[in-house]
Amino acid sequence: MSVFRHPWLLLRSSVIGTAIGMLPAAGGTVASFLAYGQAVQSASDRSRFGKGDIRGVIAPEAAHDAKDGGSLAPTLAFGIPGNEGTAVLLAALTLHGFAPGRAMLNEQLPLVFVLIWSLFYSNWLTSFLGVLLAAPLSRCTLIRTARLAPFILVFAVLGAFLNMGRFSDVLIAFGFGIAGYYLKQYRWPAVALVTALVLGPMFEQNLQLTVQLHQAGRIDFFSRPLVWVLLGLMTAMFAFPHWRGLRERSRRAALGQELS
Repeated sequence: MSVFRHPWLLLRSSVIGTAIGMLPAAGGTVASFLAYGQAVQSASDRSRFGKGDIRGVIAPEAAHDAKDGGSLAPTLAFGIPGNEGTAVLLAALTLHGFAPGRAMLNEQLPLVFVLIWSLFYSNWLTSFLGVLLAAPLSRCTLIRTARLAPFILVFAVLGAFLNMGRFSDVLIAFGFGIAGYYLKQYRWPAVALVTALVLGPMFEQNLQLTVQLHQAGRIDFFSRPLVWVLLGLMTAMFAFPHWRGLRERSRRAALGQELS
């Protein structure tokens, strides 16, 4: 029932997850991190985040669940998978002779709605099972971290080595582990760093392509309304924390004057 106490957070996180799901190769990790960061920035009291605040669970989980619906849009409309799951779906559709795109939306529209409703009912089913299994699964939190750490460390080393088969990747993983430890010790936001590492290559590639098309005269970058909307949202995201900090300092100063 705690979810219904924060309806606007649930709605905002779902919108973020849907929008990120429409971006190919972004995935649920990016959606979860962005939704969590948005929840922290918009919260009036951020001291409870990282200490069991339910808002820190609602935001990433809502975004992670909503990204599946968003990833269906580029998959069915353009044949571009939004994540690993829709890539498998695209392969299955192609195997059965269906070509996602305009032809499928016009000629196989009932199949499109079957996929949409299947995703809708699957979300309700998993939510129902999650409520039933919440109590027994919550006992996993009673396991001491010291007992889990060795297994997590072994799997992390194996994952780093088996990815490319290079021992240097293991050293890089240890280096990032040490960096993450100090980031947590000094309360630096690791979410922004992880998001930049995931989206960095895709952002640079598309930015370079856009600049080249703009220089060649194929597109007029600043004549598109969506560009100004995105620039406005980015500016608001950077300005909002500073504006809120100034408002809190002014409120504290006013309260101090009244007490004195």
